[in-house]
Amino acid sequence: MKRFSPSTILAAAVLTAALCGCLNLKPVPDPTRFYVLPCPAVSNQLPAATRLGWSVCVAKVETPAYLDRPAIAVRQADNRIEYLELHQWAEPVQEGLSRCLREGLAGLLGPGRVAPLQYRRPAGPCLEVQASVAQFELAAAGQAILRVRWRLVETGTGRVRHAQISELVHPTPAPTAAPAKAVDALSQVVALWSRQVAEAVLEKCAGEPPRTGPTASPGATR
Repeated sequence: MKRFSPSTILAAAVLTAALCGCLNLKPVPDPTRFYVLPCPAVSNQLPAATRLGWSVCVAKVETPAYLDRPAIAVRQADNRIEYLELHQWAEPVQEGLSRCLREGLAGLLGPGRVAPLQYRRPAGPCLEVQASVAQFELAAAGQAILRVRWRLVETGTGRVRHAQISELVHPTPAPTAAPAKAVDALSQVVALWSRQVAEAVLEKCAGEPPRTGPTASPGATR
């Protein structure tokens, strides 16, 4: 009969215990939290909206490369960008921005005046909101920030009716301490932007009929 040394027996016992332990391991829950940009409800239609003859559509919102990551971006005091890896967007940032802009405009101008889907223009001429975001982030000191260049373009003629740079800030708790509240603050700056866009639409176009003309190529309206 073959005899095993004490060290061999001990090693076998340790290996057996390890294998049994592996079989009994419980799955570790993923601590990552995922967020959808909330769109604050807007129930007060702007009075001048009743005189608006134009339809409004929202083009794809352009965003900088640093927002391509799903983790929520936080700008530090020395201008470094850090990411909350355990707190991530559940959708691309540009889609969330476009969705909340459309919903905000629909509440302020009336749902029948805003195209419900991005990339799909109404059959007739419309005012297209074209936007390029430079910043959409949280500041470590406790701010939600949106800086965006945008304009209103007649799709029928290519005429630019309005152009503006919006820089919007909303206070928030420190992002690492209260990430859910910080996400709510980001939605508030988008709501402020929606109001600026709606007010510009009404200031420039309320009371006038839509103009038709040769459809401008995408390069002519960008």
